[in-house]
Amino acid sequence: MRNRVLCALLALAMVLVMLPTTAVPVLAASQMVSSDDLINCIKEYEGFRSEAYLSGGVWSIGYGTSAKPGDTVTETEAEQALRAHLHSLEATVNRFADKYSLKLTQNQFDALTCFSYNCGEVWMNQNGRFRDAVVKGASENEFLFAISLWANNGSAPDPGLLKRRMAEADMYLNGVYLQKSDTYTYSIFDANGGTPGSSGEDKMQGYRLNGQTPILVKDPTRTGYTFAGWFTQQEGGTQVTELGSTTAGKRLYAHYLSEETSSEATEQEGTGDGNTQVLFTGTVRCSTYVNVRKGAGTGNPVVSRAVNGTKVEIFETATVGAVKWGRIQGGWISMDYVEPDKTGNSDKNEAASGSSEDSGGQDGTVTAYNVNVRSGPGTQYGIVCRVTSGQKVTVYEQKTSGSLNWGRIGTNQWICLAYVRLGASGGESASGGTESATVQKTVAGKVNVVNLNVRSGPGTNYQRVGSFGAGAKVTIFEQTTGAGTRWGRIANDRWVCMDYITLVSEEEAKEESNSGSDTGSTQEGDPAKVTGAAQLNVRSGPGTNYPRVRFLNRGTEIRICEYRTENGTKWGRIGVDQWVCMSYVTLESGTASDGGSAEDSRTGTGTVISKTSLNVRSAAGIGNSLVGRLAPGTKVEILRTTQESGAWWGETSQGWVCMDYIRMNG
Repeated sequence: MRNRVLCALLALAMVLVMLPTTAVPVLAASQMVSSDDLINCIKEYEGFRSEAYLSGGVWSIGYGTSAKPGDTVTETEAEQALRAHLHSLEATVNRFADKYSLKLTQNQFDALTCFSYNCGEVWMNQNGRFRDAVVKGASENEFLFAISLWANNGSAPDPGLLKRRMAEADMYLNGVYLQKSDTYTYSIFDANGGTPGSSGEDKMQGYRLNGQTPILVKDPTRTGYTFAGWFTQQEGGTQVTELGSTTAGKRLYAHYLSEETSSEATEQEGTGDGNTQVLFTGTVRCSTYVNVRKGAGTGNPVVSRAVNGTKVEIFETATVGAVKWGRIQGGWISMDYVEPDKTGNSDKNEAASGSSEDSGGQDGTVTAYNVNVRSGPGTQYGIVCRVTSGQKVTVYEQKTSGSLNWGRIGTNQWICLAYVRLGASGGESASGGTESATVQKTVAGKVNVVNLNVRSGPGTNYQRVGSFGAGAKVTIFEQTTGAGTRWGRIANDRWVCMDYITLVSEEEAKEESNSGSDTGSTQEGDPAKVTGAAQLNVRSGPGTNYPRVRFLNRGTEIRICEYRTENGTKWGRIGVDQWVCMSYVTLESGTASDGGSAEDSRTGTGTVISKTSLNVRSAAGIGNSLVGRLAPGTKVEILRTTQESGAWWGETSQGWVCMDYIRMNG
């Protein structure tokens, strides 16, 4: 009997050996599945949409699964599609974990699956910093930096996606399942005319909100310049060397020094040590005294003073900014106040200006609001204070930097004379540029997001008055900062967030101007035609009190970029400071008449008709943060509506809701 059993086992073994490998199922070592917590999080992130919508050039439906135009779905069907897609992702993440012998916890598995749901699976199959961070068990700082790099909308960092990346990091590192992380935050790094580090990738960094984190972003590059550091403002501002709560959600700007300047500048402390060879001698020329500093540049402390007529020996020179300095016995002195002796080894380029740091000068009046006062004559110098319209100043000396005239109004205090009316001249002493916290050089730019709100003032607390589509051309007449965010004025009472504007070069802006194109308009404006007048006046502002700048013949096709009602009459902007009365204009069929994009007419009282609680968000769109929920049957007051990524949203007193789940009463 035993022999027969043994023979049977041997025969079975031979059969198994002879079978092809595909005939025997092989189970993966990892068989993890998504938790219910993850499914709930993804639902919160994506929001439910019953009809197919276009987002980022891809049609989606339900909870962000793929669709075709015209598709519809119920919530039950949407959840089934969500789970089916997750099932596919789970298998991929499991294979990835097996390949690199990773022992993932449930929260780590969920976080990687959630990340893949939004970003796709490509990160697992190519070299990259995020894959390396997962495989190699990176530190918290390195992991946060790596995952934050996957938050671009096109080529621009997207604050909504950055918040999601930080929430996914909180899930991975700490097992916290929230739509918005309370532990981690981010900063956006603007190369400010240069190229971001790591071949253009390093444009943002995630980090722990509390504490101080080193900047891991690689230095940007700019031809002809050297990187000088990260600052809180595009010009001037405070330098940032570490990240923490004060930089949370902020945009930081790269500053540069020209290679010529930086190669000549030194930080030697001028105590008389080192080179003692005299380059030339000179005499201090000023009305009272001039400061002698510990190093070259006004950023160094004052160590002594040299009065008018003092004889000095210059041992070496250095250029800081646009100013030349000379090392004398005991410190450094600005060569603007040293007259080289005519005999000996003098440098003819070091001729003194004959002015002083406190000499009597010419009285003037500031003519612009909130004008920057800088530590030197040029926008490359730091801001030391600000003065406002009507304030009296005394200009002790004048210098030209670039195309601007500057006046010194105190010790190391310089103001752009384009914004000073000097008493003697009776008029403005310079033009051609700007130097104000809110009055900036006019620049041209293009919108770099799908739908950019236009607001009545510089901040999200101002009313939305229109919108621009991606690629729209705009002219920025002035810029200002509100709540840490830069805003640009594109017309009277019309502002856009500069985070979503890509500035074009001076050559491109000049080309636009010379060609007569409308750099303040957008191809997304409402098409219309002049029909009510043989010749329609175009005015510089929305009202008959503004001067006429040209006229349009009947039949002329135009685009209305924004709308405004003045004294009961509706006006439309068709270009930079170009407005027409809408009484004489006919909009094309189907075009809304009350804003830069179509507006829904549904306002008033409505009822929540969703089967479950309805999300309330901080702004229109599922990418914005969740601020509350409304139970089915709740009565709400819809104040206004707007369209975002193909869906209509309504503003309530608590925030924004999707109008798909609101039934208007009456």
